[in-house]
Amino acid sequence: MDPTQAEKNFIECILECLEYNPQVMLALEPINRYETNLCNDTRSAKAMIDKMGKPNLRMLVDTFHMNIEEPNIIESLKRVKDCISHVHFADSNRWAPGCGHINFKEILMALKEFGYQGAISAEILPKPSAAECLRLTMEHYHRLGL
Repeated sequence: MDPTQAEKNFIECILECLEYNPQVMLALEPINRYETNLCNDTRSAKAMIDKMGKPNLRMLVDTFHMNIEEPNIIESLKRVKDCISHVHFADSNRWAPGCGHINFKEILMALKEFGYQGAISAEILPKPSAAECLRLTMEHYHRLGL
């Protein structure tokens, strides 16, 4: 589909959802360029949120996608800090935090610095197994003080 038409369709559908029930918060997640061609980074997602201008549209940031698309994860978080509603922690290989090269301590410090108090969840591959990735995630979260 033509990118201009895709964006038009996206905006139309999201606005309909946002206006249907303004009490419900929706979160736009920037997804890396290998999975979509719309809103690949925090800058383009923030522009889309601003374009729609609805208070019940916020941003979900995901460290896996940020690792691919953002030149500097910390600076990107600071730039969109006022519209973050949820955070996904996944390492650079989409495994549990601590199984790749992302510095989660630095990310958590930045989130705390600007007062983020929302949820931080893991969206990871169940590797090497679901039970093992749960254990690894919980251990890493404990080391981070979560």
